[in-house]
Amino acid sequence: MDIKILVIGLAVVIVVLMFAPKNLFGGAGAIFGMGENAVNKAVGGFEGLDITKYYDGITENIVTSVEAVPAHPALSGECKISQEEQDAFQQYLEYVKKGIVESEMRRTLQGTGFIPEALLAAVLTTESRWNPKAVGPCGDGGIAQFQWKTARDMGLEFNYEKYGTHPCVIGGKTLQCSGCSKCNPSYASVCELANDPRYKPELAIPAAAKYLNQVLSTCKGVVPREKFVAIGVSAYNQGPNGGKCDKINTNYIKLVVDHYYPQWHACLKAKGYVEA
Repeated sequence: MDIKILVIGLAVVIVVLMFAPKNLFGGAGAIFGMGENAVNKAVGGFEGLDITKYYDGITENIVTSVEAVPAHPALSGECKISQEEQDAFQQYLEYVKKGIVESEMRRTLQGTGFIPEALLAAVLTTESRWNPKAVGPCGDGGIAQFQWKTARDMGLEFNYEKYGTHPCVIGGKTLQCSGCSKCNPSYASVCELANDPRYKPELAIPAAAKYLNQVLSTCKGVVPREKFVAIGVSAYNQGPNGGKCDKINTNYIKLVVDHYYPQWHACLKAKGYVEA
């Protein structure tokens, strides 16, 4: 391969990963499309996530001014989370508790009104609908939709390079993504469900809690207290290449904090998982 083409391709991937979200939502239509499931069935037991609207409105909803982000208080609402996702939460509750305890997220959120179980649940709903087999458009994998670098940073060791690369057209751009990506027609035979730790909830959920608490703690020290949870959640979405507290994805905040968190809070309160 021509070295110039390779360098240009890598540069494009880096730029896109800096400014594109990690999760697979699509603009205001997805934000207010309550109950719409983004998961499409695929072969091989894996489930590829719908990327039809992956980039719609994303750039316009990235802001760099903390002052432009309103306070997002912890809210409670009606339990509208699907029964399938509630069942998944109960099935993986042991790993949720493990992640929250080990990450010390409860201490980080103390005094904010946010319940760590509901916040983590809202993040995983936004990322994968609690689907441990979810395969993203450009290398995101598993229930937490980790890119390989994030996974490795969180201790999920695996030879991710063995997947190779595959050209994916996303947002009108051709990117060299992981071979374990939905856009690769052969992804079901490429992705290693049995070996890749991102597809193991017992490993991926505690890792997601660890990463979420990490970005929450970082933002807690640099932004106003009434905003750090929302901005920290946005940093989770941006991933290690863009997980900063001064580049904020307001779409993702609306999905996690304003939309799914109140629903999860109500569901978990009704089940007796949380007291507040």
